[in-house]
Amino acid sequence: MSEILQDKSLGLVLKGYNLIPNGSLATKIGIYTPMILETILQEHPEEVDKWLQKLHRESIHQKKLCLFDNDTAACFNIEIYEHFEKSFKSWEEGGLLRIMLTKDRPVWVSKKPLFIHAK
Repeated sequence: MSEILQDKSLGLVLKGYNLIPNGSLATKIGIYTPMILETILQEHPEEVDKWLQKLHRESIHQKKLCLFDNDTAACFNIEIYEHFEKSFKSWEEGGLLRIMLTKDRPVWVSKKPLFIHAK
């Protein structure tokens, strides 16, 4: 089932301080339901990691635009990217990351998920 996440157009974007699905991922959520996507993301954090790496590169690019080119739009959004970088660092260290799959449905994903096997 994780094959549904192999599409390179899928990803996350920043909306304020929230990580939300981009348009392509939002379409997948509409097709497969948030519950199914939540399970897949929790079982396959490597897909989330790819999306976060892309946002990390975007964050670095925006910081360079602000610092070196004095790009006012980049500087305006720098606080949002700084907040993302804190969340990204926590993710890299095994912490939980919140993704708003829908307006009222957050999913918590960890790069190093804990699996508890019940007997």
